[in-house]
Amino acid sequence: MAIFGSPFTSENDEYNAIMAAQAMQQAVIKRNEIRKQRNQTSYQIGIGINTGEVITGNIGSPQKMDYTVIGDTVNLASRLQGIAKGGEIIVGEETHQQVKSKFKFNLCGEVSLKNILYPVRCYYL
Repeated sequence: MAIFGSPFTSENDEYNAIMAAQAMQQAVIKRNEIRKQRNQTSYQIGIGINTGEVITGNIGSPQKMDYTVIGDTVNLASRLQGIAKGGEIIVGEETHQQVKSKFKFNLCGEVSLKNILYPVRCYYL
């Protein structure tokens, strides 16, 4: 999980998240070229991106403390990642609204996701 806009937000958080996702996909392609030369199995990753309010902070105990985010926004991002096939980047509606003029998207449609009470509109980058 990568977090953009926490603890401090900027007007470029969604853009930066998508640029990072694209860089990750390009890195996987390059890594797979090396793996192919070594006769190793290739792999792919699917990425889900969502925008919204989260609870941010240190969670845990004095023995093990982690800085993380939790909430419905995080859960939805995880579900979008879960339906993304290898090589795909899928974004939620709010992310799409923030950056639709900067990237080309195709509508996934409205999808039903585990533990999400309503169908969610999402987009392929």
